[in-house]
Formats: sequence, structure tokens, C-alpha cells
Amino acid sequence: MILPKDRDPRFITIRRGGTLTGSDHRLLALWAAACAEHVLDIFESVQPSDPRPREAIEVAPIASLSSSLARPTAGPGGAGG
Repeated sequence: MILPKDRDPRFITIRRGGTLTGSDHRLLALWAAACAEHVLDIFESVQPSDPRPREAIEVAPIASLSSSLARPTAGPGGAGG
């Protein structure tokens, strides 16, 4: 299991019932992308044909400017969540 059943409200946005502000959410996303960038070479040496981490890191600054960093929804065409 990756996420615990009881999630820390500090990491849940206010609009979803937590205490994380939108601006702090954007900063957290940028910080996570910066951390991931430091280990990207390690991942790519093991999984060279998987472009997803690099693509996610590249779009993080653009996504952080969005008014919503919503997860995909379940249903037709959605990834579930």
C-alpha cells in the first residue's frame, strides 16, 4: 500500500477537506518534481523505455500554474483514483 488509510490533512488541499492551500500545493508539486529530477538518471538507467517520469517532471512547472491539479476521475477515459 502506497498511501495510508488516514491521510495527513497537511497534504490535502483545502478544497478536498485538508489544510493545504493552493499556493502551497503548487510549491509542493514543484519541490517533488525537483527531487525526482535528481534521481531521474537512476530510473532511466533501469527503465530506459519509460518516458513517464521525465514527461511528468517537464510538465510540473506548467501544471503548477494551473488553477487545479486534480487527479483523473474514474469513468469513461479516466484513470481512476
